Amino acid sequence: MISMASSARDRAVLLLKVIAEMTRVEGPPVIVTTLRERTGLTDDELIAAWRYLKDQGHIDANWALHAARINPAGISALGRIVSPVAQTRGALGRPGMDTALEFLNQAQRCLLDDLIQEFVRTPDGVDARKFLSKHSQQVTDMDVLLAASVAVRWGDKLIIRLPALPSLARQSPTADSLWFLCGHVLSRLGDLDRSAPGAPITVSALTTAADMPLRDIRRALSVLSQAPIWSAPPSNLTDPSTTVTLSEGILRYPDLPAILEWFRQQSEGHLYFEAAAVSTDAIPHPKALVEPPWHARLGAPFRKLYVEVYFTLNAGAVALPAMGLRAILDLALNDVLGDVGGFAEKLKRLVSGAIVTERRRQVIADVLEVGHAAMHRGYVPSAEQVQEVLTIVEHVVYELLISEGVATRIRSETPQRGAPKV
Repeated sequence: MISMASSARDRAVLLLKVIAEMTRVEGPPVIVTTLRERTGLTDDELIAAWRYLKDQGHIDANWALHAARINPAGISALGRIVSPVAQTRGALGRPGMDTALEFLNQAQRCLLDDLIQEFVRTPDGVDARKFLSKHSQQVTDMDVLLAASVAVRWGDKLIIRLPALPSLARQSPTADSLWFLCGHVLSRLGDLDRSAPGAPITVSALTTAADMPLRDIRRALSVLSQAPIWSAPPSNLTDPSTTVTLSEGILRYPDLPAILEWFRQQSEGHLYFEAAAVSTDAIPHPKALVEPPWHARLGAPFRKLYVEVYFTLNAGAVALPAMGLRAILDLALNDVLGDVGGFAEKLKRLVSGAIVTERRRQVIADVLEVGHAAMHRGYVPSAEQVQEVLTIVEHVVYELLISEGVATRIRSETPQRGAPKV
């Protein structure tokens, strides 16, 4: 029997782990009330935890039987859970990521191996369309890898996530070589920055300092570009004259363990468990932007985009999250109106359909323009501007897609005037 959990959150995490062990994505569902002996929980505690996990979207559930099966979102949540005991293993342990990898089936592991090999061959990022066409029967498996935070999709590219590398390195010699390469290149970047703090560094100079060929430098920079150390991140890595500029982040995160600790603090903020139940040692980094819990009610396309937006914002980027927020608004408008044409037509229909006021339409149009400018005119907004855009987009998405359902639920739970007292 697993030891007793002391809080609602602990019980939900415990049940999610047991469901994952017994179903492993493709397995048959398990009836949670049969898990009393295995979890040490009562029927009421099991059902309450099951209901919570269902509401959060971490399990596929059957109301009639209180049955459950782990799903990709649940695997992703497990991948971000770091227990107090596991934390003592250090940042390089990545116990949560190890857990997520453990629950991949054989087909998903083979797909991951192919992705790692392809990533090493094409260090600027794997062409997502070509890779998925090559593995057309495994699109759902690719969704599992993305949900487990092993890889991330940035635009039309698939990138191996830096915080997944230590766990991948224990299973793949190719990933192990890439991990070592990243550490070496990061160290040389630090050396070059210390010699001329804040000055642009050419890729050719880094190649010389690292004593490595350009192709290896490209591989390392494609991974390290995810780290919170850049003022001007790597781009167009095929050109040796391309420059990169480090921010003060290189002083805070000078090595891979420090960067992994930063990722751990970010990922804890994405756990959709009640904040009041999270211990104080799991509070995210004070500067980190954290997704609100209601994001869990949105569909998978929204959640994937939001993960990328918050990830890039917390890494110090501005243009990429502005583009991502534009895409999120487009998705929201399509959900409400359907694909009725361009943004101008959609905004017009919002007003003619009495969905928003003319004043609100103008606000949405102004926010969209920031994304248009970043995407088509090379505009680089300030960090403050992007955070303001984020705030407005969050309000618009909540208003269009979430608020009506919340209001309906609140109305149904509120005693009506004249109703008999119980």
